[in-house]
Amino acid sequence: MVGVDPYPRGVSDPVVMDAPPSPRPTLGHVGALDGIRALAVAAVVLYHGGVTAVRGGFLGVDVFFVLSGFLITSLLLRELERGGRLRFGRFYERRARRLLPALVVLVVLVALYASLAVPGGSEPSLPGQIVGTMAYVGNWTLITAHATYFTQGLPPSPLQHTWSLAIEEQFYLVWPALLVGLRVLTRRRAPLGATCIAGSIACAAFTALRYEQGASVNALYFATQTHATTMLLGAALACAVLTPSTATDATSAAAFRHAPPAWRRVCGAGGVVAWLLVIVAMLTVAGTGSALYRGGYVAFGAVVAAAIGATVAVPDGLAARLLSLRPVAFIGRISYGIYLYHFPLFLWLDHAHTGLRGPALLALRLASTLAIATASYVAIEQPVRERRLLRGVRGLVTAAGAYVLVGALAVSATAAAATIPFGDEIARWNPVRATPAAATTTVLLVGDSMAQTLGGGLNNPFMAAAHVFVTVNANPRCSLVGGRMRVKDFRFDSPRRCNARSPRGWPTRWARTVLHRRPALSMMLFRLDVVDHRLAGRWQHIGDPQYDCTLSSRLLRLAAVLAVTGRPVVFLTSPYYDTGEQPNGAPWVEDDPARVRGYNQLLERVAAQFPEVIHLVDLGAMLSPEGRYTRTIGATVVRWVDGVHLTYGGDSYLVPRLLPIIERLAGTTPTRGALTELALAAGRAATRGCPTQERAPVAVG
Repeated sequence: MVGVDPYPRGVSDPVVMDAPPSPRPTLGHVGALDGIRALAVAAVVLYHGGVTAVRGGFLGVDVFFVLSGFLITSLLLRELERGGRLRFGRFYERRARRLLPALVVLVVLVALYASLAVPGGSEPSLPGQIVGTMAYVGNWTLITAHATYFTQGLPPSPLQHTWSLAIEEQFYLVWPALLVGLRVLTRRRAPLGATCIAGSIACAAFTALRYEQGASVNALYFATQTHATTMLLGAALACAVLTPSTATDATSAAAFRHAPPAWRRVCGAGGVVAWLLVIVAMLTVAGTGSALYRGGYVAFGAVVAAAIGATVAVPDGLAARLLSLRPVAFIGRISYGIYLYHFPLFLWLDHAHTGLRGPALLALRLASTLAIATASYVAIEQPVRERRLLRGVRGLVTAAGAYVLVGALAVSATAAAATIPFGDEIARWNPVRATPAAATTTVLLVGDSMAQTLGGGLNNPFMAAAHVFVTVNANPRCSLVGGRMRVKDFRFDSPRRCNARSPRGWPTRWARTVLHRRPALSMMLFRLDVVDHRLAGRWQHIGDPQYDCTLSSRLLRLAAVLAVTGRPVVFLTSPYYDTGEQPNGAPWVEDDPARVRGYNQLLERVAAQFPEVIHLVDLGAMLSPEGRYTRTIGATVVRWVDGVHLTYGGDSYLVPRLLPIIERLAGTTPTRGALTELALAAGRAATRGCPTQERAPVAVG
């Protein structure tokens, strides 16, 4: 991933591939640098492959960042000290030869796959992500799109992982000029190193401040300043390792070779300990924990810098010898290709396409990634670097033109594939009727994000032509059961305003809305009540007696709240869901069709107790007509790419089906006796409590 080459054997300077021969001592070729790349990319790949033991594998990216800061700063300092100036054109030409060829191939392959093999609408954000990738602002594109890395959300873009390349390129763009400016102030490396450390701490402090202000961990993880922390520590290491230790230009690394054996052994042992700490962090640190964003990246970067420094200073130490093993070094040499190609391959080679899960699926993914990365290294990356296909200003201009052209073609190729088609049924349906304006029907829809997307779609000109208007009062983190939830292995708490027991919770809030709006009909639609909830000290879901009892009680209370003005209530059943696969190929547990069936049956049982007040509308059957998750019905894409919410086409598909039901039920009025019985039943269910042992559910009502 790092945009600094693994240099061929025989090159005297590992960071200045084209440097003129110099009689002065240099670091020499450090083969362990390839091994460091291998360790870092292995952690990232295993993390993305769903290996739960590598909980902090994402930290491999920051190992790359420290190494990149070290190598790039070494290159720049060496050139400044030898020639007194930087040749910026030559610097960026080398970066272009290293980074662009494989990246262009990746973008083309992703665009072709999205255009030819992916159903329409499955990659709605891909054109924008291609632009962000090619312009090296992909991390900020992800932030503005509210993309997720650690938490639940939309399926990731096959180019999501290029956010780290964007940060590196931003560093390459700014750091050389900044370093030249710092050299004007001082030519001593010690103050330069201290400035780098101060900058790293400042970046970490800003990240901590943003975290305390409530910034999302996903936005912080993608942000440039978060990882500038580790890059600057790598730059500080370059100032320390290369600081002249004598009046001559001998480096500290060269000085270490002549240091007392005992001191070399201490340094080598320190390097082994530092690498062990790095590995422990990769196995244990959670990306959503607060420690990382409160200075943790500084601590981790310092340990990585110490490990790299010891490895470079004692190239015959244990750590350096292990990292220089041929198989390990080979992985390091092709690590850029591994990083580029593994992420889209892992998304495409899933259980749905291969029929494999667990270790077998991981083995297929790893083998495919290694094969493609090796082919890219041999056929694309090495020829471009060795044959100097991009030289000088003319070469850079040509490359830039080709780069922009490839990006434009890729965007145009994927734009059509990423367009969500709309069904033509709404165009054939004529909703205009001779209903007087006085017959306006107001509908209240409560729930979570499913209610939000449905309600937003129902408020359209076709419903307005029928004088039906929908008011939505929903929250994407609300569930009737409330408390702590788990979605895609991400844990979060329902807000206080969605707590049934809070004085300001949903019963109070929705009762006020009903009294204020006085809707002719109230409807509810929830997705989150199907997912895992923390009850009585353990995770429970539909089918657990205590959970079913709790949800039944809350459904009765919801119905009583919505019917407070004497109007009917509609329970909308849930459709099936398909939010993709876990990294190991297994489906997410909350997508289990049995849960949806159990939830809908529970709705039916509660509604059947009070048929005058509560009406069951089988929205699930409308959206899942074949009894399973259905994304496309006829020519209409009804479900969004996340496998949960509705598309605009889905809304248009539902309007002619829901409108007659809404109009019919809005004309009914429950009897006073039925409303009283519902209110009493809701009160009894709330005070009775639910079983804490595994036994048959308590009948409610």
